[in-house]
Amino acid sequence: MNQVSVERNDLLEILLVADSRDEARPLSDAFEEPAVAATPHTVLTTDAALDALRRDEDASVPFPDIVLIYLPRSDAVELLEAIESERRFAPVPVLVVVDGGTDATCGLYYERGANACLEAAGEFDALVSATESFWCNQAQLPPK
Repeated sequence: MNQVSVERNDLLEILLVADSRDEARPLSDAFEEPAVAATPHTVLTTDAALDALRRDEDASVPFPDIVLIYLPRSDAVELLEAIESERRFAPVPVLVVVDGGTDATCGLYYERGANACLEAAGEFDALVSATESFWCNQAQLPPK
């Protein structure tokens, strides 16, 4: 697989789905650091996330390169199932952020179509660094 490097003018568009701005802010802020080659776009509902993926007229964010879900378990599962049910979303990598996730929780997310389950543990800099390192520098993302 070819290594892909993302230039600052070609930032990864990350759709961050959280249940509140307060929950999303630390993670979003970590992605907005100048050294990070990604732009987070936060939505606060599963419907808004699906609008962004469907490119509905009401979508207020660009089509994402990556979907990053930071929701309570039941909402995360609901969104994963909705994403998985629409074949056209299949190429978009979906990552789920968990606070102290168990193997069973991560297993459930993988069963529902997640590409990765990332433990946050309250500190997002390491999570963002690992995400950027892999998805920007190692993985070849599908074309938009």
